[in-house]
Amino acid sequence: VNNKNIFFFKYFGMQCHIITYYILCKYY
Repeated sequence: VNNKNIFFFKYFGMQCHIITYYILCKYY
């Protein structure tokens, strides 16, 4: 996982629900 992906998903998690961020984090 690149730092860009982590930053993107963290930002996406902030915008979306925590569960979505958790799923994306686990998926990627």
